[in-house]
Amino acid sequence: MPSRPGRRPRRKIALPLLLLLAAVLFLGFGSRTTSAPFGDSHDGKNGRVWSAGSRSLREEGPVASRLGTRNPVTGVYANHPPLIYLETAVTELVGFGTMAATRAPAWLGTLALIGLLGALLRDSGLRPNAVGMAVLLVTTTPMLLVYGTMLDTPVTSLPIAVGLLLMWERARRGKVVRPVYAGGLTALAVLAGWQALLLAGLVGSWALVRVVRRTGRRKVDRAFVIGACLGGALLLAWMLWAFGGTLRPLQDQFSFRSGQSAQKVGLGELLASQRHYGVGMFGAVGVLGVVGLVLALRDARTRGLAAAAIAVTVPYTFVLRTGAVNHSYWGYWFLLPIAIGLAVGSDRLLATWRSRGRWQPVLPCVVALLATVLVVGAWVRPPAAESNKIAGYKVAQGEEGAAPGPR
Repeated sequence: MPSRPGRRPRRKIALPLLLLLAAVLFLGFGSRTTSAPFGDSHDGKNGRVWSAGSRSLREEGPVASRLGTRNPVTGVYANHPPLIYLETAVTELVGFGTMAATRAPAWLGTLALIGLLGALLRDSGLRPNAVGMAVLLVTTTPMLLVYGTMLDTPVTSLPIAVGLLLMWERARRGKVVRPVYAGGLTALAVLAGWQALLLAGLVGSWALVRVVRRTGRRKVDRAFVIGACLGGALLLAWMLWAFGGTLRPLQDQFSFRSGQSAQKVGLGELLASQRHYGVGMFGAVGVLGVVGLVLALRDARTRGLAAAAIAVTVPYTFVLRTGAVNHSYWGYWFLLPIAIGLAVGSDRLLATWRSRGRWQPVLPCVVALLATVLVVGAWVRPPAAESNKIAGYKVAQGEEGAAPGPR
């Protein structure tokens, strides 16, 4: 039976419209923080560290500053991969040193994340409406609304990691992937953040097995392996350079974050804190995402993707438990598995309505209206303003401790 005129174009435009709405809602909610100074909050404390390194990189040069890790504000700080220093320095140069430019790696990265999640989930074979609804619902969570503008490595590395996952998914499905993109994104992921490094290692290991077994597209697989190794070598060399030939400061930081020294964190305390943060940062959307994640693990289209997302998020929380207890945004990367779960759950729901084709457009419209109401409600009545919980957006203009903008 031939489709009615205009039906296919409406299907094609549904996903871009839902993603556009997600981007608009995020920008609308984040508009009061993108140009605000850093205050006494997670947002402010993290932002001051990275902006100080960026300033040092621009003013002292890459050699004297060791790519931004040495500056008068923080002394030597090389506890995370260095790409964020370079990103911030570039956006500050392009944006003439405004606060919006300093925060640009975060909020521009989150905008990219919205589009890349849509591309990744759609490439997995899920319905466009299901993908759009999932990304839109994830956008309404306090985790993304509050911390999507925070200048820190979990925020800036996630879009790069999703881009790498997109290349990986296409390679797994035998689609055309340019080796330069595969290798370049893998190396960038290693230099972007610790969880992104874990993902790059996972993808590189998968590709290495294929190279050894001589299966798949050998050029692309070799590119994944070379990218992971190159990124790892550059990261190790940079850290030794920044720390003066030793990795002891990094080892001490790992001991602290994992609860091996100073603050001891038991399993019960960890689970209680994550339950508390999960309710505050993800709410009902998170619960639906977890339920959908079970379906995603059973669905051949998304099983590998869901397993990879779990593999780089859950261990990070359980191993670095002190960090997870003390930082409400430590689970920022859980946005990825929750989005996968929501997309698969929405796809199943739409599949049950297959025989009622005329009603299928209703659900995306309802979700779009609900998302708009939730974000507007969060704007009018923001999430709890406790600095160690959800108040990353709450900055203090003129408050004591607020740092000046970048010079």
